[in-house]
Amino acid sequence: GVEGEHMSAAFRVLRAGHSILGGIYFEPEWFANQSIYDVFYIHEGVRLATCGAQHSLHIGLGIGVASGGLAAHGESTDIMELNPEVVELAEKYFGWKANGTVLAWDAADAVVDVYEDEQPPLYDHILHDVFTGGAVPRRLFTQPFLNNLHRLLAPHGVAAFNFYGDPAGVPARAFAAKLHDEFGNVRCFAEASRVSTRNLVFFASERPIRFRRPIKEDELENGARRTALQKYFEGRSADAPPDNGTTLNGREQDMGWLLGLTAEEQAQLQREASGPAGGAADAAAAAHHWTVMRSVFSSIFWSEAY
Repeated sequence: GVEGEHMSAAFRVLRAGHSILGGIYFEPEWFANQSIYDVFYIHEGVRLATCGAQHSLHIGLGIGVASGGLAAHGESTDIMELNPEVVELAEKYFGWKANGTVLAWDAADAVVDVYEDEQPPLYDHILHDVFTGGAVPRRLFTQPFLNNLHRLLAPHGVAAFNFYGDPAGVPARAFAAKLHDEFGNVRCFAEASRVSTRNLVFFASERPIRFRRPIKEDELENGARRTALQKYFEGRSADAPPDNGTTLNGREQDMGWLLGLTAEEQAQLQREASGPAGGAADAAAAAHHWTVMRSVFSSIFWSEAY
């Protein structure tokens, strides 16, 4: 964990290389235990699209904001987290508590093993957030992996996928197409940011996705959660996705445009997909992420972090 200050508020973050896996404020007191990132509260939008959910699966733990939120609403939360140290630090420094099965190994293998059980569980919610270090583990974004994950989602269930990138970029639009091919119904929200590269949260389901309006009970007496849920799910964007080439409230993305890859863009993706993991494309993504992170947190923060 690393501690710092921003706009007179003190916070603690969990850092992996030059990625921040999550963080909470601990001063001033009235702001304590609130996430420094909106995105984890956006993940909780799965609750606004389902009723009576009891069981969720989380691919990647971070500091446990989203899983803790779902647990506080009565869901049992199973975790697949590659790094056991992340689980340990989330418990020790961020107040996360396990209330389901925790598997500290590669989700690409774990998802297959769970599905091959005699009575595999079906999850009401699946949350997938595995970005670290400026790149993503490609094996957790392939069509076969998405298909295996889909098999664990209940027919009424909703999955949320975090994707870090430019919503206008080819990789984000390609991932949107993969999800659409696999699940059939997809909506996407972009986290508010000063830069074009940002967290994108894709919601996917076998059925059309409709978000109810957030209510007081959803907030868990947390002001940042209340603000985020209202920002992303209040108003017209809660009723239906945009269909006119625009975004609603500057947040929800137009899926018709996202899915409209040109032949040239598809060829670019084929070239990148055929390259080795950790190659030039991944190195460029990591370098760009480092530049973005230096703009989000001050040079003083990074000098102390290292």
